Amino acid sequence: MAIILECQNISKAFGGIAALTNINLRVEEGRILGIIGPNGAGKTTLFNVISGALRPTRGKVLFQGREISGLGPDRVCRLGISRTYQLARPFASLTALENVLVGVCFGRNSPPPRNRRVDLAMAELEFVGLAAKADQPAENLTLVEKKHLEIARALGTDPKVILLDEVVSGLTPSETAGIIDTIKAIQRRGITVMMIEHILRVVMELCDSVLVLHFGTQIAHDRPAEVVKDPQVIEAYLGRGERDSVGCRG
Repeated sequence: MAIILECQNISKAFGGIAALTNINLRVEEGRILGIIGPNGAGKTTLFNVISGALRPTRGKVLFQGREISGLGPDRVCRLGISRTYQLARPFASLTALENVLVGVCFGRNSPPPRNRRVDLAMAELEFVGLAAKADQPAENLTLVEKKHLEIARALGTDPKVILLDEVVSGLTPSETAGIIDTIKAIQRRGITVMMIEHILRVVMELCDSVLVLHFGTQIAHDRPAEVVKDPQVIEAYLGRGERDSVGCRG
């Protein structure tokens, strides 16, 4: 498959502190890439660099062969990369429909005609199971509904790549299963997914490949079944008990 997004020797420093050092990855179109690592490993910093919120200190981000490093989040979004956040950030006083309309109207390279915008936004709410809550203020939604709303708003930008930052964090097992189904449905739409996640069973079920970060460095990038057997990953992140819990004994 074609490579849709690539990071070449990405480094990011804040003052004298290195948050990322020489990160290299290639993401195939239509695939799901998981990014795992301990807290403080640089996962969200990498998302911030890819999405344009941060300019890399060194290196390049390429999207469909074009360098996008440091373009700014608005321009990156309009090119086709959208994202969610670890802490859901809906516009609290706006309705669910109005939240998605923000993505539809302002996140696309070519905004759709006015007479199609509501229909497009409603289609995304239907996609995530929130059509019945279209007129509800976002502040009244439950946590899992807010997370689905974040996904719907990101999808409203008509992305080619979506960055999901811990979308199952804080959810119950049944709520997590619903988010997993949503991510699978996103992939079926042909959208490439990059996701930060701590719950390894979610990573094992969803991801085609996994990037492992540790103190801002890349220690593995492989298929999930291979990553959980990597000695460096086990020592730095998984631990024996966690390794066994995902069925990789021996």
